[in-house]
Amino acid sequence: MVKVSSITYVKNGEKYIEQCIRSVMNQTLKELEIIVVDGESTDATPAILEALAQEDARIRLYTCAGSVGAQFNCGLRVAVGEYIGICEGDDYIPENKYEVLYDIAKENRCDIVKAAYRQVIHVKGKEYGFAINYRPEEVLERVVETGERGDRFVRLGVDGFWSGLYERRFLLDNSVFMNETKGAAYQDITFSFLSQLYAGRCYFLREPLHNYRLDNEEASMYAAGCIETHYKEYGLLEGILKERRLWEKYKDIFLAWELVSYTHFCRMLARESRYEKIHEVYGHLCRQIKDNAIRMEEDCLEMKEVYEALIEGEPTFREAVLKEEDRDTRMIEYFRGRFRSEGKVAIFGAGHIGEILCTYARLQGKEILMIDNGKAAQEAGCCGEKVYPADVVRQNRGLTYLVANYKYGEEIRKQLTGMGIDEAHIILCQNENCFLRRIFAGIKNEGL
Repeated sequence: MVKVSSITYVKNGEKYIEQCIRSVMNQTLKELEIIVVDGESTDATPAILEALAQEDARIRLYTCAGSVGAQFNCGLRVAVGEYIGICEGDDYIPENKYEVLYDIAKENRCDIVKAAYRQVIHVKGKEYGFAINYRPEEVLERVVETGERGDRFVRLGVDGFWSGLYERRFLLDNSVFMNETKGAAYQDITFSFLSQLYAGRCYFLREPLHNYRLDNEEASMYAAGCIETHYKEYGLLEGILKERRLWEKYKDIFLAWELVSYTHFCRMLARESRYEKIHEVYGHLCRQIKDNAIRMEEDCLEMKEVYEALIEGEPTFREAVLKEEDRDTRMIEYFRGRFRSEGKVAIFGAGHIGEILCTYARLQGKEILMIDNGKAAQEAGCCGEKVYPADVVRQNRGLTYLVANYKYGEEIRKQLTGMGIDEAHIILCQNENCFLRRIFAGIKNEGL
């Protein structure tokens, strides 16, 4: 019996595909099939896949001339496993991923089981990974049922659809597929929305069981026209919801997903094109609300503030979208400038973001002073560094202080100014995604 069908879609992925497929071949769960759908690659990818298939009879190779969505759908239609797993061609997975997820899925009769994941960067042949889990604490490590409302999971938003297992019959019975639009980016929006909408029982793990590569510069998320692609994908999802008579019930959540996507990608745009694109997005969303009589009456995916700004007018919407721009710009300018000449830095916050900053500072050869207000952090240390209480700040007023705490960053900033640290020497580093992609992932090009 095939317990898991692992689907990989790839096109011209010679650089990473062998590591990806071998990570699936090496799974401790042996009752699996390895479905690989190649998008008519013109590099060495087909030869690599053929060689791997000679080693492992569980590998089934297919060719599909269409997009990523078409490749995935091809794999899903030929799969025979109880559950579907996904490992994109430039990612790789720990050897216990499918065994852990499958056992939980079977024991708890789940439609979906999802793990946390690691964002991974490689520097001089060494891997650096940082666990990410955006799920609220109340849904972790237990079975979560939809409930009477029927929208509990879809309100959580998209977060690494490839990090989980999906019961195959559940997907097929509810016609949950990817869109087969042209290209290789964001066809998973519809898949994620529908799978979370239809799921009755889910389980979310705290443990990271997927390695998501950040340093592939050819990844689809870096392609031009991201926002235009989102218009198309959300438009197709809207059509599906209307066709299935689900639109009226879920249109406010649909808008919240749009707000998350457009806000994120507007912040990633180059400064010279940002205002023009925000103007375009504002018009698109206003038409969406007017034409469909959408009114977001609840805190949905924590986007209520952006929604209210949208209703108030374009200047307020632009301000809400770019709310963190000045802070992140200042962070980037610091690391690309003054940081390079400093011999020692202070990192205030010994949690997840503090670990990322500490790792980066070490790679750059800096002496590090770690600080945290919590006694538990002080006792545990961080990345092998001793963690000091805030009192140490008074003896180190000449350092730059990197504030590494998303939730309490502003409070820490005020604490530091109250201890005599000048604002110019306080850098808020609260956007880990921005730091990892814009700073850490570029380290390989700096001659280290």
